Order: sequence, then structure tokens, then C-alpha cells
Amino acid sequence: MHFWVDPEAERDRRVVKIYEHCCCEGDVAVAQIASMPPAGDRALEAELAVELSPAGEIVRRWSLPIDSIIVAVSESVLVVPDHETRAGARAFAISETGGIRWTTIPPSTDPGRVVECPPLADFGESAYLRCFEFKDRASGALRRIAYQGPCT
Repeated sequence: MHFWVDPEAERDRRVVKIYEHCCCEGDVAVAQIASMPPAGDRALEAELAVELSPAGEIVRRWSLPIDSIIVAVSESVLVVPDHETRAGARAFAISETGGIRWTTIPPSTDPGRVVECPPLADFGESAYLRCFEFKDRASGALRRIAYQGPCT
């Protein structure tokens, strides 16, 4: 998975290589991980995704690899494509606790409906912040998820 580089990345044994991002400022670390790095990791900086309540308050958080998109939500798990976004393609199921497992993109995936984002201090003045409303694959409930889209 790919992460933003923090000061300790060059000495971190999880890091396979470091390269300059094609489109954003900063370097990227390619890392082999067993779980998502937590906020404040001294080597690998993940992207943040949050679930918003109807009032616009953050009720749940996830760490994501950089340049990710979310294609499905199921209970406390976000589904993020590995490379392709077609149904049946390999994807990561990422839990809010940082657990990662392989899955596939579900058939008839609802790509989420774009909705307006409330001001979210956790994202600062980001030009890449996006909010989507997804139908939860397990419960059918509408879930509003905010995250920064790829800067490509």
C-alpha cells in the first residue's frame, strides 16, 4: 500500500521503496503492512476517512492508503479497490480499527452519491475533500463518508 512519507520512513522496515508523487507535493512510501498505520505513525501517513452524522459530526474514522477511492461501505468496513473498480475486482476491506483483509468489489456496487461536505477541521483547507452518501451493504442504511480524493 502507498502512504505519505513521514520523517522516519527511510528507517522503517515496512517500507519497500520511496518515490516522488506524480501529481501532489510530497514523497510516497510503498509499504508492506499487516494493518493500517494509526494516526500519528512516525513513518507512514495514511489518508483519513470519516463517517458523518446527519448533523455533520464525525462519528467514525478510518485510515486509508493515499489516492484511494471508496466503492462500498458495510458496517464498520470500507471497501477500497486494489487497482480496478469493476465488480469482482480485488479490493481491500479496511475496518475502523485498522484491520485489512482481501475482498472483491461487490456486484451492483452503488458508487455513492456526491453530497455537500460540512466544514471539517480535520481536513483543513483541502481542495480534495469529497463527501459521498453510500447505502450500507449490510444494513441498507444511508452512510455519509468524507475523505480526500486522489489529487491526480
